[in-house]
Amino acid sequence: MVHKWWRVVLVYLAGVLAGSLCSSVTDPDVNLAGGSGGVYAILTAHIATILMNWREMSFPCIQLFIYLTVIVGDLAMSVYQRCWLRRSNGVGYVAHLAGALAGVLVGIWVLKNFRPTKKETYLWWVAVFTFSVLMGAMVVLNFVYDTWLRK
Repeated sequence: MVHKWWRVVLVYLAGVLAGSLCSSVTDPDVNLAGGSGGVYAILTAHIATILMNWREMSFPCIQLFIYLTVIVGDLAMSVYQRCWLRRSNGVGYVAHLAGALAGVLVGIWVLKNFRPTKKETYLWWVAVFTFSVLMGAMVVLNFVYDTWLRK
């Protein structure tokens, strides 16, 4: 395994945390069960690996195209069902989206980068900052809107 087990666990847990926090702020009426945010984080972390190790990978364009096709197709279908068809089947689609975003961001700074370049180091810092700000904002919003969420 190229990435150690603990790196994958960190990506998974970041996806679960991001999915839970974001869902509680944006979609408080949905109950969450399972770890779908973490699963989406692991799926999209592959995109981060491809981007950070572009020159070291064989056929990175094909790999990226396949991952993006599957992930974007699945996310688009989820958003379509929730927003346009108005199917409120209790599924926390926001948790899926937040987990997917967390997977890319955390994957950039947790998963193995074989030969870091200056651009990738800059991207690493942007990912750390973005994830930290977004998670901090979700924690603050959970406290600020606590009374609003309970209604």
